[in-house]
Amino acid sequence: KHSIFTSEELHSRYEIWLENYSKTINIESNTMVEMVQKDLLPSVMSYIEEIASTASLKASVVPGITCESETTLITKLSGLQDAMAKGLEKLKSDTAKARATEAESWDFVLKDLEFAAKHLPKEWDSKWDGRLTKGAAYAYMCRTALFAKRWDIAITAADEIKKLNKYDLMDEYKDVFKVAGNKEIIFSIAYKIPDMPHYFDRYFAPDGKQGIRRAVPTSELVDSYDMADGTPFSWSGSMAKDPYVGREPRFYASIIYNGATWKEKTIYTYVDAENGFAAYRDNMNPGEKQTVTGYFIRKYLQENNTEFDDKGSDQFWIEMRYAEVLLNLAEALAEQDYAKNQDDALEALNEVRRRVDLPERTTQEAPDKDSFMKLLRKERICELAFEGFRYWDLKRWRIGEEKMHNKTLKALYPILHIDETTSPASVYYTLEKVEAPDLATRVKWFEERDYYCPLPLSK
Repeated sequence: KHSIFTSEELHSRYEIWLENYSKTINIESNTMVEMVQKDLLPSVMSYIEEIASTASLKASVVPGITCESETTLITKLSGLQDAMAKGLEKLKSDTAKARATEAESWDFVLKDLEFAAKHLPKEWDSKWDGRLTKGAAYAYMCRTALFAKRWDIAITAADEIKKLNKYDLMDEYKDVFKVAGNKEIIFSIAYKIPDMPHYFDRYFAPDGKQGIRRAVPTSELVDSYDMADGTPFSWSGSMAKDPYVGREPRFYASIIYNGATWKEKTIYTYVDAENGFAAYRDNMNPGEKQTVTGYFIRKYLQENNTEFDDKGSDQFWIEMRYAEVLLNLAEALAEQDYAKNQDDALEALNEVRRRVDLPERTTQEAPDKDSFMKLLRKERICELAFEGFRYWDLKRWRIGEEKMHNKTLKALYPILHIDETTSPASVYYTLEKVEAPDLATRVKWFEERDYYCPLPLSK
Protein backbone atom coordinates (compact mmCIF):
# COMPACT_ATOMS: atom_id res chain seq x y z
CA LYS A 1 0.00 0.00 0.00
CA HIS A 2 2.79 2.44 0.93
CA SER A 3 5.36 0.94 -1.49
CA ILE A 4 7.38 -0.39 1.45
CA PHE A 5 8.87 -3.85 1.01
CA THR A 6 8.02 -6.58 3.48
CA SER A 7 10.76 -8.60 5.16
CA GLU A 8 10.19 -11.43 2.69
CA GLU A 9 10.38 -9.08 -0.32
CA LEU A 10 13.61 -7.56 1.00
CA HIS A 11 15.12 -11.00 1.53
CA SER A 12 14.10 -12.05 -1.97
CA ARG A 13 15.76 -9.00 -3.52
CA TYR A 14 18.82 -9.52 -1.34
CA GLU A 15 19.13 -13.08 -2.68
CA ILE A 16 18.84 -11.87 -6.29
CA TRP A 17 21.39 -9.08 -5.83
CA LEU A 18 23.76 -11.42 -4.02
CA GLU A 19 23.50 -13.96 -6.81
CA ASN A 20 24.15 -11.30 -9.46
CA TYR A 21 27.13 -10.00 -7.47
CA SER A 22 28.56 -13.53 -7.12
CA LYS A 23 28.16 -14.18 -10.84
CA THR A 24 29.85 -10.89 -11.71
CA ILE A 25 32.79 -11.52 -9.36
CA ASN A 26 33.18 -15.05 -10.71
CA ILE A 27 33.19 -13.88 -14.32
CA GLU A 28 35.68 -11.09 -13.58
CA SER A 29 37.93 -13.47 -11.62
CA ASN A 30 38.02 -16.02 -14.41
CA THR A 31 38.70 -13.24 -16.90
CA MET A 32 41.59 -11.99 -14.75
CA VAL A 33 43.08 -15.51 -14.51
CA GLU A 34 42.96 -15.83 -18.28
CA MET A 35 44.52 -12.38 -18.81
CA VAL A 36 47.38 -13.03 -16.38
CA GLN A 37 48.14 -16.49 -17.74
CA LYS A 38 47.91 -15.65 -21.43
CA ASP A 39 49.00 -11.99 -21.56
CA LEU A 40 50.62 -10.47 -18.48
CA LEU A 41 52.99 -13.21 -17.29
CA PRO A 42 54.21 -14.08 -20.80
CA SER A 43 54.79 -10.35 -21.50
CA VAL A 44 56.81 -9.83 -18.31
CA MET A 45 58.89 -12.94 -18.95
CA SER A 46 59.53 -11.83 -22.51
CA TYR A 47 60.55 -8.35 -21.35
CA ILE A 48 62.94 -9.77 -18.71
CA GLU A 49 64.47 -12.00 -21.37
CA GLU A 50 64.88 -9.00 -23.67
CA ILE A 51 66.61 -6.91 -20.94
CA ALA A 52 68.87 -9.80 -19.97
CA SER A 53 69.81 -10.27 -23.61
CA THR A 54 70.63 -6.56 -23.89
CA ALA A 55 72.83 -6.67 -20.79
CA SER A 56 74.63 -9.75 -22.03
CA LEU A 57 75.25 -8.13 -25.41
CA LYS A 58 76.67 -4.96 -23.74
CA ALA A 59 79.05 -7.06 -21.60
CA SER A 60 80.28 -8.98 -24.63
CA VAL A 61 81.01 -5.77 -26.56
CA VAL A 62 82.61 -3.82 -23.69
CA PRO A 63 84.20 -6.21 -21.17
CA GLY A 64 83.90 -5.00 -17.59
CA ILE A 65 81.10 -2.54 -18.31
CA THR A 66 78.51 -2.24 -15.56
CA CYS A 67 74.86 -3.20 -16.32
CA GLU A 68 73.46 -1.83 -13.09
CA SER A 69 70.27 -0.39 -14.55
CA GLU A 70 69.43 -3.63 -16.36
CA THR A 71 70.22 -5.69 -13.25
CA THR A 72 68.02 -3.46 -11.06
CA LEU A 73 65.14 -3.62 -13.53
CA ILE A 74 65.40 -7.39 -13.91
CA THR A 75 65.43 -7.83 -10.11
CA LYS A 76 62.37 -5.60 -9.73
CA LEU A 77 60.47 -7.30 -12.57
CA SER A 78 61.34 -10.77 -11.27
CA GLY A 79 59.98 -9.85 -7.85
CA LEU A 80 56.77 -8.54 -9.42
CA GLN A 81 56.56 -11.65 -11.56
CA ASP A 82 56.83 -13.90 -8.49
CA ALA A 83 54.18 -11.89 -6.66
CA MET A 84 51.90 -12.03 -9.70
CA ALA A 85 52.35 -15.80 -9.96
CA LYS A 86 51.53 -16.28 -6.27
CA GLY A 87 48.49 -14.02 -6.57
CA LEU A 88 47.36 -15.96 -9.63
CA GLU A 89 47.54 -19.27 -7.79
CA LYS A 90 45.51 -17.85 -4.90
CA LEU A 91 42.89 -16.42 -7.27
CA LYS A 92 42.65 -19.75 -9.09
CA SER A 93 42.30 -21.56 -5.77
CA ASP A 94 39.56 -19.20 -4.58
CA THR A 95 37.54 -19.46 -7.78
CA ALA A 96 38.18 -23.07 -8.80
CA LYS A 97 35.40 -24.60 -6.74
CA ALA A 98 34.20 -28.04 -7.73
CA ARG A 99 31.00 -28.10 -9.78
CA ALA A 100 27.97 -28.92 -7.65
CA THR A 101 26.78 -32.51 -7.91
CA GLU A 102 23.34 -33.29 -9.29
CA ALA A 103 22.08 -33.98 -5.77
CA GLU A 104 23.49 -30.68 -4.49
CA SER A 105 21.88 -28.83 -7.39
CA TRP A 106 18.46 -30.32 -6.61
CA ASP A 107 18.97 -29.48 -2.93
CA PHE A 108 19.58 -25.85 -3.89
CA VAL A 109 16.45 -25.62 -6.06
CA LEU A 110 14.20 -27.41 -3.59
CA LYS A 111 15.44 -25.23 -0.74
CA ASP A 112 14.54 -22.10 -2.71
CA LEU A 113 11.09 -23.49 -3.45
CA GLU A 114 10.61 -24.41 0.20
CA PHE A 115 11.45 -20.84 1.19
CA ALA A 116 9.03 -19.47 -1.42
CA ALA A 117 6.23 -21.78 -0.30
CA LYS A 118 6.76 -20.74 3.31
CA HIS A 119 6.64 -16.99 2.66
CA LEU A 120 4.32 -16.50 -0.35
CA PRO A 121 0.66 -15.79 0.41
CA LYS A 122 -2.17 -18.21 -0.36
CA GLU A 123 -3.57 -15.56 -2.67
CA TRP A 124 -2.89 -11.95 -3.64
CA ASP A 125 -5.13 -8.92 -3.83
CA SER A 126 -6.75 -8.56 -7.23
CA LYS A 127 -4.29 -5.87 -8.33
CA TRP A 128 -1.48 -8.44 -8.00
CA ASP A 129 -3.36 -11.17 -9.84
CA GLY A 130 -0.94 -13.39 -11.73
CA ARG A 131 1.84 -13.43 -9.14
CA LEU A 132 3.15 -16.72 -7.83
CA THR A 133 1.35 -17.98 -4.74
CA LYS A 134 2.01 -20.49 -1.99
CA GLY A 135 0.13 -23.11 -4.04
CA ALA A 136 2.29 -22.43 -7.11
CA ALA A 137 5.49 -22.78 -5.09
CA TYR A 138 4.34 -26.13 -3.68
CA ALA A 139 3.29 -27.25 -7.17
CA TYR A 140 6.73 -26.43 -8.55
CA MET A 141 8.28 -28.21 -5.59
CA CYS A 142 6.13 -31.29 -6.26
CA ARG A 143 7.13 -31.35 -9.94
CA THR A 144 10.80 -30.67 -9.25
CA ALA A 145 10.97 -33.39 -6.60
CA LEU A 146 9.97 -35.98 -9.21
CA PHE A 147 13.00 -35.04 -11.32
CA ALA A 148 15.18 -35.18 -8.21
CA LYS A 149 13.64 -38.51 -7.17
CA ARG A 150 12.83 -37.05 -3.76
CA TRP A 151 9.54 -38.88 -3.41
CA ASP A 152 8.90 -37.78 0.17
CA ILE A 153 9.20 -34.10 -0.80
CA ALA A 154 6.84 -34.55 -3.77
CA ILE A 155 4.26 -36.24 -1.54
CA THR A 156 4.55 -33.57 1.15
CA ALA A 157 4.23 -30.74 -1.39
CA ALA A 158 1.11 -32.32 -2.92
CA ASP A 159 -0.41 -32.75 0.55
CA GLU A 160 0.30 -29.08 1.35
CA ILE A 161 -1.58 -28.06 -1.81
CA LYS A 162 -4.56 -30.12 -0.70
CA LYS A 163 -4.47 -28.49 2.75
CA LEU A 164 -4.94 -25.09 1.14
CA ASN A 165 -8.52 -26.12 0.18
CA LYS A 166 -8.26 -23.80 -2.80
CA TYR A 167 -7.88 -26.08 -5.83
CA ASP A 168 -9.99 -28.86 -7.31
CA LEU A 169 -10.71 -30.52 -10.65
CA MET A 170 -13.16 -28.81 -12.98
CA ASP A 171 -16.29 -30.83 -13.66
CA GLU A 172 -15.72 -30.77 -17.43
CA TYR A 173 -12.24 -31.37 -18.85
CA LYS A 174 -12.78 -28.99 -21.79
CA ASP A 175 -13.65 -26.13 -19.42
CA VAL A 176 -10.17 -26.24 -17.86
CA PHE A 177 -8.86 -24.53 -21.00
CA LYS A 178 -11.82 -22.23 -21.61
CA VAL A 179 -12.59 -20.67 -18.22
CA ALA A 180 -9.92 -18.23 -17.06
CA GLY A 181 -9.02 -18.38 -13.38
CA ASN A 182 -10.94 -21.61 -12.83
CA LYS A 183 -10.52 -23.66 -9.65
CA GLU A 184 -8.14 -26.19 -11.24
CA ILE A 185 -5.54 -23.60 -12.24
CA ILE A 186 -2.71 -23.13 -9.76
CA PHE A 187 -0.60 -20.83 -11.91
CA SER A 188 -1.29 -19.44 -15.37
CA ILE A 189 -0.03 -16.76 -17.73
CA ALA A 190 -2.54 -14.23 -19.02
CA TYR A 191 -2.48 -12.48 -22.39
CA LYS A 192 -4.30 -9.43 -23.63
CA ILE A 193 -5.19 -8.04 -27.04
CA PRO A 194 -3.74 -5.69 -28.24
CA ASP A 195 -1.18 -5.10 -25.47
CA MET A 196 0.27 -8.58 -25.09
CA PRO A 197 -1.24 -11.19 -27.44
CA HIS A 198 0.26 -14.47 -28.61
CA TYR A 199 -0.09 -16.24 -31.96
CA PHE A 200 -0.83 -19.85 -31.05
CA ASP A 201 -3.99 -19.89 -33.19
CA ARG A 202 -2.19 -18.39 -36.18
CA TYR A 203 0.33 -21.23 -36.20
CA PHE A 204 -1.78 -24.18 -35.05
CA ALA A 205 -5.44 -23.63 -35.99
CA PRO A 206 -6.74 -25.30 -39.20
CA ASP A 207 -7.73 -21.88 -40.55
CA GLY A 208 -4.52 -20.00 -39.73
CA LYS A 209 -2.79 -18.10 -42.52
CA GLN A 210 0.78 -19.05 -41.68
CA GLY A 211 1.18 -22.11 -43.85
CA ILE A 212 1.26 -25.71 -42.67
CA ARG A 213 0.64 -26.09 -38.95
CA ARG A 214 3.74 -25.74 -36.77
CA ALA A 215 2.82 -28.86 -34.80
CA VAL A 216 0.13 -31.51 -35.21
CA PRO A 217 -0.83 -34.60 -33.19
CA THR A 218 0.79 -37.87 -34.20
CA SER A 219 -1.22 -41.00 -34.84
CA GLU A 220 0.44 -42.60 -31.80
CA LEU A 221 -0.94 -39.86 -29.55
CA VAL A 222 -4.45 -40.06 -31.00
CA ASP A 223 -4.50 -43.83 -30.59
CA SER A 224 -3.67 -43.44 -26.89
CA TYR A 225 -7.16 -42.11 -26.13
CA ASP A 226 -9.44 -44.95 -24.99
CA MET A 227 -13.08 -45.47 -25.80
CA ALA A 228 -15.57 -43.82 -23.43
CA ASP A 229 -16.07 -47.09 -21.52
CA GLY A 230 -12.32 -47.43 -20.92
CA THR A 231 -11.68 -50.01 -23.64
CA PRO A 232 -8.30 -49.36 -25.30
CA PHE A 233 -8.70 -48.13 -28.87
CA SER A 234 -7.66 -50.51 -31.64
CA TRP A 235 -7.49 -50.30 -35.42
CA SER A 236 -8.67 -53.88 -35.65
CA GLY A 237 -12.30 -54.88 -35.39
CA SER A 238 -15.37 -52.66 -35.21
CA MET A 239 -13.57 -49.59 -33.81
CA ALA A 240 -11.68 -49.11 -37.08
CA LYS A 241 -14.92 -48.62 -39.04
CA ASP A 242 -15.70 -45.39 -37.20
CA PRO A 243 -12.61 -44.55 -35.13
CA TYR A 244 -13.75 -41.15 -33.91
CA VAL A 245 -17.09 -42.18 -32.41
CA GLY A 246 -17.37 -43.11 -28.75
CA ARG A 247 -13.97 -41.93 -27.57
CA GLU A 248 -13.31 -40.49 -24.11
CA PRO A 249 -13.90 -36.73 -23.45
CA ARG A 250 -10.25 -35.69 -23.52
CA PHE A 251 -9.99 -36.85 -27.12
CA TYR A 252 -12.68 -34.46 -28.31
CA ALA A 253 -11.27 -31.59 -26.22
CA SER A 254 -7.76 -32.05 -27.60
CA ILE A 255 -7.92 -33.33 -31.21
CA ILE A 256 -9.40 -32.09 -34.49
CA TYR A 257 -9.83 -35.12 -36.76
CA ASN A 258 -11.27 -35.89 -40.18
CA GLY A 259 -14.98 -35.04 -39.96
CA ALA A 260 -14.71 -32.94 -36.79
CA THR A 261 -16.49 -29.60 -36.53
CA TRP A 262 -14.43 -26.45 -36.19
CA LYS A 263 -16.04 -22.99 -36.19
CA GLU A 264 -19.29 -24.43 -37.57
CA LYS A 265 -17.36 -26.03 -40.41
CA THR A 266 -16.53 -29.68 -41.00
CA ILE A 267 -12.80 -30.31 -41.25
CA TYR A 268 -11.68 -32.82 -43.87
CA THR A 269 -8.10 -34.05 -43.83
CA TYR A 270 -8.06 -36.24 -46.92
CA VAL A 271 -5.64 -35.51 -49.76
CA ASP A 272 -6.50 -32.38 -51.78
CA ALA A 273 -8.98 -31.10 -49.18
CA GLU A 274 -8.41 -27.55 -47.89
CA ASN A 275 -7.16 -28.92 -44.60
CA GLY A 276 -5.95 -32.13 -46.17
CA PHE A 277 -3.06 -34.46 -45.69
CA ALA A 278 0.24 -33.18 -47.16
CA ALA A 279 3.95 -33.84 -46.99
CA TYR A 280 5.86 -31.34 -44.92
CA ARG A 281 8.00 -28.73 -46.68
CA ASP A 282 10.12 -26.02 -45.13
CA ASN A 283 8.86 -23.51 -47.69
CA MET A 284 5.10 -23.93 -47.27
CA ASN A 285 3.25 -20.99 -48.78
CA PRO A 286 1.06 -18.75 -46.60
CA GLY A 287 -2.51 -19.96 -46.71
CA GLU A 288 -1.71 -23.66 -46.96
CA LYS A 289 -3.75 -25.07 -44.07
CA GLN A 290 -2.75 -28.69 -44.14
CA THR A 291 -1.56 -31.39 -41.78
CA VAL A 292 1.20 -33.97 -42.12
CA THR A 293 -0.50 -36.46 -39.80
CA GLY A 294 -4.22 -36.22 -40.57
CA TYR A 295 -4.93 -34.34 -37.31
CA PHE A 296 -4.86 -30.86 -35.80
CA ILE A 297 -4.54 -29.63 -32.21
CA ARG A 298 -7.78 -28.39 -30.60
CA LYS A 299 -6.69 -27.77 -27.00
CA TYR A 300 -5.81 -24.12 -26.30
CA LEU A 301 -7.27 -22.88 -29.61
CA GLN A 302 -9.91 -20.14 -29.47
CA GLU A 303 -12.81 -21.29 -31.59
CA ASN A 304 -14.64 -17.97 -31.19
CA ASN A 305 -11.65 -15.86 -32.26
CA THR A 306 -12.10 -14.81 -35.89
CA GLU A 307 -9.36 -12.16 -36.00
CA PHE A 308 -6.40 -14.07 -34.59
CA ASP A 309 -4.36 -13.82 -37.80
CA ASP A 310 -4.27 -10.04 -37.53
CA LYS A 311 -4.75 -9.30 -33.84
CA GLY A 312 -3.40 -12.44 -32.19
CA SER A 313 -4.95 -14.48 -29.38
CA ASP A 314 -5.53 -13.92 -25.69
CA GLN A 315 -6.02 -17.53 -24.60
CA PHE A 316 -4.39 -18.05 -21.19
CA TRP A 317 -1.61 -20.62 -20.78
CA ILE A 318 -1.74 -22.98 -17.79
CA GLU A 319 1.63 -23.61 -16.22
CA MET A 320 0.36 -25.53 -13.18
CA ARG A 321 -2.98 -27.24 -12.55
CA TYR A 322 -4.40 -29.56 -9.94
CA ALA A 323 -4.69 -32.60 -12.22
CA GLU A 324 -0.91 -32.59 -12.70
CA VAL A 325 -0.42 -32.45 -8.94
CA LEU A 326 -2.61 -35.55 -8.52
CA LEU A 327 -0.64 -37.43 -11.17
CA ASN A 328 2.64 -36.31 -9.60
CA LEU A 329 1.39 -37.50 -6.22
CA ALA A 330 0.36 -40.87 -7.65
CA GLU A 331 3.80 -41.35 -9.18
CA ALA A 332 5.67 -40.33 -6.04
CA LEU A 333 3.62 -42.69 -3.88
CA ALA A 334 4.30 -45.56 -6.27
CA GLU A 335 8.00 -44.85 -6.49
CA GLN A 336 8.40 -44.42 -2.76
CA ASP A 337 6.84 -47.77 -1.78
CA TYR A 338 4.12 -49.17 -4.01
CA ALA A 339 3.35 -52.12 -1.78
CA LYS A 340 2.65 -49.76 1.11
CA ASN A 341 1.09 -46.87 -0.87
CA GLN A 342 -0.88 -48.84 -3.47
CA ASP A 343 -4.34 -47.68 -2.40
CA ASP A 344 -3.35 -44.01 -2.13
CA ALA A 345 -1.52 -44.09 -5.49
CA LEU A 346 -4.52 -45.63 -7.24
CA GLU A 347 -6.88 -43.11 -5.59
CA ALA A 348 -4.84 -40.15 -6.86
CA LEU A 349 -4.80 -41.64 -10.36
CA ASN A 350 -8.50 -42.50 -10.29
CA GLU A 351 -9.49 -39.03 -9.14
CA VAL A 352 -8.23 -37.79 -12.52
CA ARG A 353 -10.02 -40.58 -14.39
CA ARG A 354 -13.35 -40.07 -12.61
CA ARG A 355 -13.57 -36.54 -13.93
CA VAL A 356 -13.85 -37.92 -17.50
CA ASP A 357 -16.07 -40.86 -16.47
CA LEU A 358 -13.46 -43.52 -17.17
CA PRO A 359 -13.47 -46.73 -15.08
CA GLU A 360 -11.20 -46.68 -12.07
CA ARG A 361 -7.92 -48.57 -12.22
CA THR A 362 -7.80 -51.53 -9.85
CA THR A 363 -5.23 -53.56 -7.95
CA GLN A 364 -5.85 -56.34 -10.44
CA GLU A 365 -4.68 -54.06 -13.26
CA ALA A 366 -1.78 -52.73 -11.21
CA PRO A 367 -0.55 -55.46 -8.86
CA ASP A 368 2.98 -54.06 -8.81
CA LYS A 369 4.85 -50.80 -9.40
CA ASP A 370 5.81 -51.54 -13.01
CA SER A 371 2.23 -52.22 -14.07
CA PHE A 372 1.04 -49.12 -12.21
CA MET A 373 3.67 -46.92 -13.85
CA LYS A 374 2.61 -48.17 -17.27
CA LEU A 375 -0.96 -47.03 -16.55
CA LEU A 376 0.20 -43.74 -15.06
CA ARG A 377 2.37 -42.92 -18.06
CA LYS A 378 -0.55 -43.44 -20.41
CA GLU A 379 -2.75 -41.27 -18.21
CA ARG A 380 -0.24 -38.43 -18.38
CA ILE A 381 -0.21 -38.67 -22.18
CA CYS A 382 -3.97 -38.18 -22.44
CA GLU A 383 -4.48 -35.76 -19.55
CA LEU A 384 -1.52 -33.46 -20.26
CA ALA A 385 -1.27 -33.59 -24.07
CA PHE A 386 0.15 -30.39 -25.63
CA GLU A 387 0.96 -28.92 -22.22
CA GLY A 388 4.73 -29.36 -22.52
CA PHE A 389 5.29 -32.49 -20.40
CA ARG A 390 5.88 -35.48 -22.66
CA TYR A 391 9.49 -34.83 -23.70
CA TRP A 392 10.54 -34.09 -20.12
CA ASP A 393 8.61 -37.08 -18.79
CA LEU A 394 10.53 -39.38 -21.14
CA LYS A 395 13.81 -37.89 -19.94
CA ARG A 396 12.76 -38.09 -16.29
CA TRP A 397 11.77 -41.75 -16.63
CA ARG A 398 15.01 -42.48 -18.48
CA ILE A 399 13.15 -44.03 -21.42
CA GLY A 400 14.08 -41.41 -23.99
CA GLU A 401 16.24 -43.83 -25.95
CA GLU A 402 13.45 -46.41 -26.07
CA LYS A 403 10.74 -43.97 -27.15
CA MET A 404 12.64 -41.43 -29.25
CA HIS A 405 15.90 -42.83 -30.59
CA ASN A 406 15.84 -43.84 -34.26
CA LYS A 407 12.07 -43.45 -34.41
CA THR A 408 9.83 -42.04 -37.13
CA LEU A 409 6.43 -40.41 -36.70
CA LYS A 410 3.19 -42.02 -37.76
CA ALA A 411 0.30 -40.39 -39.58
CA LEU A 412 -3.24 -41.32 -40.58
CA TYR A 413 -3.84 -41.08 -44.30
CA PRO A 414 -7.58 -40.47 -45.01
CA ILE A 415 -8.54 -41.41 -48.57
CA LEU A 416 -11.77 -40.11 -50.10
CA HIS A 417 -13.76 -42.53 -52.27
CA ILE A 418 -16.72 -41.68 -54.49
CA ASP A 419 -18.68 -44.66 -55.77
CA GLU A 420 -20.59 -43.49 -58.85
CA THR A 421 -22.03 -46.94 -59.54
CA THR A 422 -24.77 -46.14 -57.04
CA SER A 423 -27.49 -43.54 -57.36
CA PRO A 424 -26.94 -41.17 -55.78
CA ALA A 425 -23.17 -41.65 -55.67
CA SER A 426 -21.92 -42.81 -52.27
CA VAL A 427 -19.06 -41.08 -50.50
CA TYR A 428 -16.87 -42.84 -47.94
CA TYR A 429 -13.34 -42.82 -46.52
CA THR A 430 -10.71 -45.40 -45.90
CA LEU A 431 -7.95 -44.77 -43.39
CA GLU A 432 -4.40 -45.93 -43.77
CA LYS A 433 -1.71 -45.57 -41.12
CA VAL A 434 1.60 -44.57 -42.68
CA GLU A 435 4.87 -42.88 -41.80
CA ALA A 436 4.41 -39.12 -41.92
CA PRO A 437 5.58 -37.99 -45.39
CA ASP A 438 9.02 -36.38 -45.40
CA LEU A 439 9.07 -36.40 -41.62
CA ALA A 440 9.79 -40.10 -41.99
CA THR A 441 13.22 -39.14 -43.28
CA ARG A 442 13.76 -36.95 -40.22
CA VAL A 443 14.47 -39.72 -37.78
CA LYS A 444 14.20 -38.74 -34.12
CA TRP A 445 17.52 -39.07 -32.37
CA PHE A 446 18.06 -39.46 -28.64
CA GLU A 447 21.18 -40.83 -26.98
CA GLU A 448 22.15 -41.35 -23.35
CA ARG A 449 23.98 -38.00 -23.30
CA ASP A 450 20.70 -36.22 -24.12
CA TYR A 451 19.30 -36.82 -20.64
CA TYR A 452 21.34 -33.77 -19.65
CA CYS A 453 21.51 -30.34 -21.25
CA PRO A 454 24.96 -28.78 -21.82
CA LEU A 455 25.89 -25.85 -19.61
CA PRO A 456 26.33 -22.56 -21.51
CA LEU A 457 29.97 -21.48 -21.65
CA SER A 458 28.98 -18.22 -19.96
CA LYS A 459 27.99 -20.18 -16.84
